[in-house]
Amino acid sequence: MDKTILWTVFLVLIIQNVIAQNCKREPKCQISRVHGMKSADCFNKNFRSFPQCITSDVQVLDLSQNRIRKLDKNDLKRYQYLKLLYLNDNVIVQIHEDAFEGLNDLTSLDLSLNALNKVPPLVFQLPNLKTLYLGHNMNINIADSLESSKSISSPLANLDLSFISDGIPAVFPDFGNLPLLFQLNISGTEFENMSPSHFAGLCNLKYLHNENTTTEFFESCDCIKINKWLKDRKVEFKPFVCGSNLFECETDISEEDLQKYDQCKIVAEKYVRTIKINRGLIYAGIVAGIFVVCVALYFIYKKTNRIKPKKAKENNLLL
Repeated sequence: MDKTILWTVFLVLIIQNVIAQNCKREPKCQISRVHGMKSADCFNKNFRSFPQCITSDVQVLDLSQNRIRKLDKNDLKRYQYLKLLYLNDNVIVQIHEDAFEGLNDLTSLDLSLNALNKVPPLVFQLPNLKTLYLGHNMNINIADSLESSKSISSPLANLDLSFISDGIPAVFPDFGNLPLLFQLNISGTEFENMSPSHFAGLCNLKYLHNENTTTEFFESCDCIKINKWLKDRKVEFKPFVCGSNLFECETDISEEDLQKYDQCKIVAEKYVRTIKINRGLIYAGIVAGIFVVCVALYFIYKKTNRIKPKKAKENNLLL
């Protein structure tokens, strides 16, 4: 046998042995089924790095309340089926920019209660991410993270940015168009430079949690404009406290912001139509499949009934 092949086999065996030894030392997680999905419960198991010995087809992974400090590039490579990932209440200070690459099925990500100061731009590009929790990461720079991602393409419906400032006001992020965002939590955060344009692209917003939120507005009249904008669109929120000398403020929204809102509505309607069409195609496929099975069973039944009389006739002739 070629020496190169022998060395390769030898190295593979060594690597497999090292992995096996590491897996013996790694804390054990409880594997079960949650709503039909394969789940690994690793809650409070004292993990200090991302586990590598859990079954690779896991869909729900709970790693909350551990001691994980960072996520490297290849830490999640083997978990391509993940749908729900809970990393809250760790000590994560750094995430590699490609750590979440390939997690196309991920719908919910919880990174709250860590020590992050930035979110990798790739997070905002995950094609199925609907829920993102970033609360209680003190001094996380959301505005910078969003600017690096250029635009959000994830279909976010629920975004938590609560308690992300610690004495230093955070720049209110420019979300651009988020046509599916239903719920936004900015409670307990101090922001600066908030303006009506920040809400123009949130055309489906229904709940704005802003309890104990303090903010400085880009212009003093923006406070009144934002309150009116949200109220007119039936958003549930706590009105921002405006100054007492703003009686002469105009509440008209700029034409640019109105156009941005209308464009957001168009995108949202297209998305809803696409979902309905896809569901219709799925239902049609199911009905077609059932029909084909029924036709097949009918022909099998007819064929069986033709064979039985023929065999009975042959048996009678033999008698």
